[in-house]
Amino acid sequence: MIEARSAFGSDFSRDGGKLHWYGVNLEDLARRYGTPLYVYASDEVRRRIKLLKNALGVIPRFHLMYAVKANNNVEILKLVASEGVRFDCANLNEAALAMKVGAPYMISGIFYTKEELETALRLGATVNLDDPAAWDLVKGLLSEGVPRPKRLFIRLNPGWGRGAFSLILGGEGSKFGMKPDDARIVAREIGDMGIEFGVHAMVGSGIFDPSHFVRLASFLLDFALDVGAAAIDFGGGFGVPYKPDEAELDVRAIGDGIASLPNIEKVEVYAEPGRYILASAGVLLCKICSIKRTDPPIVGLDGGMNVLMRPALYKAYHEIVNVTRPMSDLIPTTIVGRICESTDEFGRNRPFPSASKAGDIVAILHAGAYGYVMSSNYNSTAKPAEALIEEGSVRLIRPREEPMCDIVKSFP
Repeated sequence: MIEARSAFGSDFSRDGGKLHWYGVNLEDLARRYGTPLYVYASDEVRRRIKLLKNALGVIPRFHLMYAVKANNNVEILKLVASEGVRFDCANLNEAALAMKVGAPYMISGIFYTKEELETALRLGATVNLDDPAAWDLVKGLLSEGVPRPKRLFIRLNPGWGRGAFSLILGGEGSKFGMKPDDARIVAREIGDMGIEFGVHAMVGSGIFDPSHFVRLASFLLDFALDVGAAAIDFGGGFGVPYKPDEAELDVRAIGDGIASLPNIEKVEVYAEPGRYILASAGVLLCKICSIKRTDPPIVGLDGGMNVLMRPALYKAYHEIVNVTRPMSDLIPTTIVGRICESTDEFGRNRPFPSASKAGDIVAILHAGAYGYVMSSNYNSTAKPAEALIEEGSVRLIRPREEPMCDIVKSFP
């Protein structure tokens, strides 16, 4: 159980019995801004980016991108962009955020509409084409006088994939990417039109095996050299250790493995992690509303699946820590939210202090990615606030919704 450091090595410590993170008393933040509250640490974001750049920078002509879908708070995006990281955007809305913070970007969507593609082309965006139908739409738009793109990407489904929570992003039945034979036809037509292009694939999520990424990059490189592509993008899916006993992904092995591929210097190389950069850079603070003295005890928090969806959606593990009192005299405890839904649980049989009381502040760790962005107004609840720790000071970067105002006013 965490006390001095998290599974990521982030700076957690106790001072006067209270949990501190990057020198800031988390209980004080909860009292100041209320709960539920997402808290991010700018130093942790920069640390993760530096790890990636140092490890993957050995790859010739390498460029790091950030998957905006992981955390789209504008202040977080400004921070990531200030480190020279480009953005991978799932749609035009995320592209608008990229433009707002002045970051170069690529749009990697699926099942595009003609209107979306026209807007993207007129913006001069690099578009990742997920299926031949998207290329057909682009050809039609070009014939109508829409500006030609400087570069396109083609998303491939190589026929294999793997992922956490039984989620497979490649192979038979996956909704992502096009078959290699179809991609060759699209590549030839794009090349015949004199448009530069790259090839892309992401066929895994939560992967800890460096050889997976090297294998994928090798596949993309061979394909790129065969069809005349100028770049490859081996996506994201970098595993992060949510559990204390999990080891870090060896990103240096990924960089060294890809850098050693013959002819790798002939193409630009991109990667687009999101979770790896932001997961450890965020915690979710909640307050204990009450404790049912059952066997095991059930601790009810003021935040639930409406605030952090991952445990209910994937049965994802997040470490849970009492901020107010030390993690001692631990007993198996079930920790839940107060949403009217049986799946609204953060964890069962978790070691938790027997002395915990209503009003204690609880931290759910590694919540910086796919946290707020997946939150909802389910049960007519309000979305939480977000705060950022910067050099020991804290500022609010998104205010809390007011449920009876922000939700009700949406109806005429």
